[in-house]
Amino acid sequence: MSSSRIFCRPTCTARRPVRRQIRFFSTREEAVAAGYRACRRCKPDAESLLRQHQLLIQQACQLLEQTEGPVSLEFIARRVGLSRFYFHRLFKRYVGVTPKEYSASCQFKRLEALLERGTSIIDAIYDSGFSSTSRIYEKTDKELGMTPAKFKSGGSGLHIYHATVESPDSHLLVALTERGTCMIEFGDTPSELIERLMARFPGAKFAGPHPRLTAVLPRIIELIEGPRSDLQLLDSLQRTAIQRKVRKILQDSWPPREGSGRSPSLRVPMPTRGSPTHSQSTDGASHDDRHS
Repeated sequence: MSSSRIFCRPTCTARRPVRRQIRFFSTREEAVAAGYRACRRCKPDAESLLRQHQLLIQQACQLLEQTEGPVSLEFIARRVGLSRFYFHRLFKRYVGVTPKEYSASCQFKRLEALLERGTSIIDAIYDSGFSSTSRIYEKTDKELGMTPAKFKSGGSGLHIYHATVESPDSHLLVALTERGTCMIEFGDTPSELIERLMARFPGAKFAGPHPRLTAVLPRIIELIEGPRSDLQLLDSLQRTAIQRKVRKILQDSWPPREGSGRSPSLRVPMPTRGSPTHSQSTDGASHDDRHS
């Protein structure tokens, strides 16, 4: 507005000036250079609301990835300056999964990386942020498709079904055992993804897509090709969210076969880290072997 030398957003709720006092600028920098100051109501010199949301959600995702162990919704919401309920609604709206689901994906990614590096099972579980071994064994079928010991041994003796689908900018591989999903990853080509799968599970036997997996592929393709959030999140954050949603689809369509639940050996209480039996059992067998 030329009379008050104030510039506003087009959506400002302040009283509108008469037409002859309105001057238009393409950017806020042009308005400032012409001697105008920002409106205190609509704050046109501040980041847009969408941009603010983008920065907050990316900050929250990075906190969830970097924080070891379960993290409360209140803690993350407080760190990004939002109320617990508003943050949860905002996160679910833009990311497509809840903060708890996103955090679970990050924890199991850390666990997989540690097991692949040869870390002992007990150390890998605790270093991934899990508070107890029982918590993880309740979820291994859904998250690993096998026990941690089987994962560490490269899927020895397991049958793995897999398929790849094309996404807008890459390819996605999904792989399952008879117990559940064992791998969901993005890559440049199907051959690269299959090589990665075989390198991760050298002891497994591989087959093409199972009929039940083939039946669910259209839902996965629809998810990948569907409309994206208005928020332009980092690719790594978007992919983690997509992987989580694909996992949920597979869990609904790929229940463990009858009798494939945890064996009695998995219900034996495991020692805590630092206990005398941490790395060696009384009969000389390591816990990695006893829990295969």
